[in-house]
Amino acid sequence: MEAFLPTWRRRKAFLTRLGVRGVRGLSAALALALFLLAAGCTGEGRVRAGEERGAASGGRPVATLRAEDFFPAEPGMRWVYDGWGNEFAAYTRTATHRRGQRAQIVHVSGAIVAWVYDIHPDRIVLRALRSEIENEMQEYLDEPDELAWVILQEPLVEGARWRTPTFRQRTAQDAFAGDSPSGDPFIWETRRIEGVGETLITPAGTFRNVIRVRAIPDAGVESLEYYAPGVGLIKSEYLYEELIISALARFEVGSR
Repeated sequence: MEAFLPTWRRRKAFLTRLGVRGVRGLSAALALALFLLAAGCTGEGRVRAGEERGAASGGRPVATLRAEDFFPAEPGMRWVYDGWGNEFAAYTRTATHRRGQRAQIVHVSGAIVAWVYDIHPDRIVLRALRSEIENEMQEYLDEPDELAWVILQEPLVEGARWRTPTFRQRTAQDAFAGDSPSGDPFIWETRRIEGVGETLITPAGTFRNVIRVRAIPDAGVESLEYYAPGVGLIKSEYLYEELIISALARFEVGSR
């Protein structure tokens, strides 16, 4: 346990910069901030799997794609991200469970966090999370809806925007930030689609028909997220003076 404490202190110091308090909030924020979606493949084969899937979906015009196409979460899918600017910017995400529109993705970066999403054809909503879990395969699909963070929604057109509560708890200093509903315990943010049909290169390959989303929280730092059809999140940037960047290095399509 003593060997783990220095890492925890470093993580807590970093997350304090994000304006998040509390043990549960710390783990959740870590998973987001370093995020803030083929069995048997190894090495180059795994990279090719990501490239081929992105290319296949990227061949369709954005106008024919739905929000759910940019957030696949079939059990066994695994995303591996390289990171720059912070020790937690490199992480992995694995889709572990799916039942109808409900999906669970486990995020590993120092801590292990389970994220539970509702994946609708027209929008993606984070509904619950469980931090500091010990068993990555534990199912949390039946957790009550505690959150309503709309990560992506239609219309998928440049300039589209929406207001949404995040999972970050308000603190006393955040009490008057933004125009969030009175009494809401969560920090709100504005999310805006700033680009569609873009091409982006990451260590995993070249992705087309990428959607770029800017998140502007009422309290905290702005970020950019990039989503590719058939693959999901391929890059995120936290816009500090010194950028914190996570970029997809490998995408695996499992067989579960």
